[in-house]
Amino acid sequence: MGTYEIATDPTGELVGLVARQLTGGLVTVTSESLDVVLGDPPVFRVTIPRRAIQIAERVPDLSRPTRGVHGSRGKWLVNGSGKDLVRIRLTRPVLAHLHARTEMIEGWKEPKNRLVRIFLRKLLGPRDIKIRELTFNVDSPDSLLGELGRHPTA
Repeated sequence: MGTYEIATDPTGELVGLVARQLTGGLVTVTSESLDVVLGDPPVFRVTIPRRAIQIAERVPDLSRPTRGVHGSRGKWLVNGSGKDLVRIRLTRPVLAHLHARTEMIEGWKEPKNRLVRIFLRKLLGPRDIKIRELTFNVDSPDSLLGELGRHPTA
């Protein structure tokens, strides 16, 4: 099936200068699943069974310069660009793996305060998160939606 790049726009490139792990993403479609990976080594990784996809649709471009991995309460955004966004809504939650890899952030120094260190390790360290809705950008969103058997809408 197909592989699509999570493209990086100029804002994403600036973010990538500080946090290299937020660049180099791929979306892969197989007969069984949709795999989304951001970073090398991955900061975000999820495998979504195709049977769990309820809706796959285009969404408008972002008006704010948000890039990277953001979310809560099951709704997550994984992007290197604010354009060519696709949203996947699921029939049931799927576990994704998130690992911020602070050691790869340019200029990162671990805080001296023990409580702050513990808090940041818990917040930014490796963890599994539940995904109910995932929005991401790809280099060819209409082709991706076609592969998923959905008609693209803007």
